[in-house]
Amino acid sequence: MECASYLDYSCIVLNLKGRTHEEVISELVEAICLQDKNDERTILKSIYAVEDIMNTAVGKGVAVPHGRTDAIPSLRIAFGRSDCGVDWGSPDGDPVKMVWLIVNPQHASDEYLNVLSQITKISCRQDSRDAILSAQHPGEIIKIVRDSKSRIRARA
Repeated sequence: MECASYLDYSCIVLNLKGRTHEEVISELVEAICLQDKNDERTILKSIYAVEDIMNTAVGKGVAVPHGRTDAIPSLRIAFGRSDCGVDWGSPDGDPVKMVWLIVNPQHASDEYLNVLSQITKISCRQDSRDAILSAQHPGEIIKIVRDSKSRIRARA
């Protein structure tokens, strides 16, 4: 399934308020939980379990915090953008401005890896990052993700 099909308007935050990566993660988990009434504490715990082991900032202003828990029925993605950037300990030292938070049920891994791969490919493209940073509303983010998937497929 396409990454864009997991994005919901209510889980796209174009003006993150958080100033630390912990605050940003909480803000995005809250967006997911408001949509589905999921267990926020359990989801946060699963994401911090990964954050404690590895830094989820990948460079170029992008972080992909993720976790696995049966507190959700199916894969969920939240996207957040910070205009000022957040110190995430990124390998290139750049502040993180785009955050893709992925939460997946414990038992389902194929779709999770597929979505993670798609997000990585989208985030590696300068034109996609520029478009995402200039998007004015959540619908534009979803369209950019869909269009990026088409461009990636066409190049393969």
